[in-house]
Amino acid sequence: MTPIVQSVTDVLAFFTLIGCAGALFLLLFFLFGEAGAVRSFLSARAALFSLLIALFGMASSLFYSQFAHFDPCTLCWWQRALLYPQTLVFAAALWKSWKNVWRVSLPLSAAGVLLAAYQVYLQFGGTAFVACSAGGSASCAKRYFLAFGFVTIPVMSLVAFVLLVALGLYLVPRRVSR
Repeated sequence: MTPIVQSVTDVLAFFTLIGCAGALFLLLFFLFGEAGAVRSFLSARAALFSLLIALFGMASSLFYSQFAHFDPCTLCWWQRALLYPQTLVFAAALWKSWKNVWRVSLPLSAAGVLLAAYQVYLQFGGTAFVACSAGGSASCAKRYFLAFGFVTIPVMSLVAFVLLVALGLYLVPRRVSR
C-alpha cells in the first residue's frame, strides 16, 4: 500500500469508528430520546447529513478502485449500486425540499446493510451461501487492509449504510398520538 493510500485509509478508518459511535447514538436516541431540540435538529438536517455520508462513501469507493487499484468484488458493485443513487436522491431532496426522500433511501440503505453485513461475515471467516467472485471479479472475502482490528472496506460500507438507515428514520414523519 502506498503512503497516500495508507494515510487515506487511516483517516477513513478513524471516521468509521466515529460513524459507529454516531450510528449507535442516532439509533438509541431515536428509540429512547424525547422529542425536543436534539430530535428537531436531527430531523431538520438528516437529509444533509445523509448526502454527506453518501458523497463520502462514493468518493471513498472510487478512491479505492481508481487510485489504489483495489478491484471491487461483486458485492462491492451491488453496494455501490445502492449507495451512488442516494447522492442524487439526497441532493434533489435538499434542492426541492422533498419530504418523502426516506421512501427511497430507507429501502436502498436497508438492502445495503444486508449486503455489507454479509460481506463482513465473509471477510471474517464465514462460509459463503452464494458464490461471490463470479465473472472474474475479486473475491468478496479478500481484505485489502485491516485497521483497528476490524475496519475493512465492507465495514466502512456497513457503517455508512447503518448511518443512512438511522438518519432515514429521522426523516419519517412522526405521527402525533392523542
